[in-house]
Amino acid sequence: MLEGGTYARYSPTGHLVAAWSGGLLGVPFDLSKLEVTGPTIPVLEGILLGSGYIPNYTFSEDGLLVFVQGATGGVERRIMTANLQGGSQLLLAKQEEFSEPQFSPDESQLALTIEKNGSSNIWISNLNDGRLRQLTFDGNNSHPIWTPDGKNLTYVSDRDGSVLAYHEEHPDSSLDIWLLKMNDRKPEPFLQTRFNERQATFSPNGLWIAFVSDQSGQDEIHVRAVHDKGESTKVSSAGGKWPMWHPSGQQLYYRFGDKLMAVAITTKPEFSAAQARELFSVRTRGGQMNISPKSARFVFVDADITHDVNHLNVVLNWFEELNSKVPSGKRFFGIKF
Repeated sequence: MLEGGTYARYSPTGHLVAAWSGGLLGVPFDLSKLEVTGPTIPVLEGILLGSGYIPNYTFSEDGLLVFVQGATGGVERRIMTANLQGGSQLLLAKQEEFSEPQFSPDESQLALTIEKNGSSNIWISNLNDGRLRQLTFDGNNSHPIWTPDGKNLTYVSDRDGSVLAYHEEHPDSSLDIWLLKMNDRKPEPFLQTRFNERQATFSPNGLWIAFVSDQSGQDEIHVRAVHDKGESTKVSSAGGKWPMWHPSGQQLYYRFGDKLMAVAITTKPEFSAAQARELFSVRTRGGQMNISPKSARFVFVDADITHDVNHLNVVLNWFEELNSKVPSGKRFFGIKF
């Protein structure tokens, strides 16, 4: 309906307005028919993107636009690695609008998402020579995950291992974790509660899943056996996100603010977790990190340089500007747009 846009809103002028690569797109839209009636056109640039790429803008029903100024033309970010002691170094010399880096199982390649011209696609970097090649071209594609043999990638796409874990939002049970067996493609619930469960990640042997739950009133890291419908074990104590398993399965890492935390794990004769300890602090884009499957190196996108926001941009009668760029033919307060 609206290619490349996110966080869309309907305007009473007869438009859909959506965020797009640090700006806004507009397209005429017939609400009665739920149809786009004209071309999609950029209408504003330079909106600051917050955590989770959420655009910092809003507009009122009478055409008052408020937004926070950001960079135009995208953001160049660096791919970094860090060892267990926190020593970091640049991994890729090239800088793009990177996100979601993932090492291949043999650590010779890096899958990542690059956003260009309002769409996101999966790219592969050969770490031996630094070359980047584009893997996907159509639609929006993100969240690459290597299969255990390193021969294939799974990813999320808006185009039409042996088990995939994902989360699904349900009106009665919030965010739930589901499992999809790749041989029969039949989904089954792993955890359905009235709380939010997400960010599921399998242990290296595939027998355990670490995930985030807000059951306690805040996000905490939990672990539960894949084939056991019993209670999960909470392994964080003061909050946590983005769980990651050490290749041995004997350590679990997670983010707590800018801190990287570590928890020693034992699974025999029963599951137990030691007290979490801080490894080091590092600022990353969105707080997310990933770990290499062999050498236990962490890979992450360096945090954007941020500036204190001390003012908001306010545009009066913005609907007139919107219509001048994207005529819709609808009347609003007696004025034809």
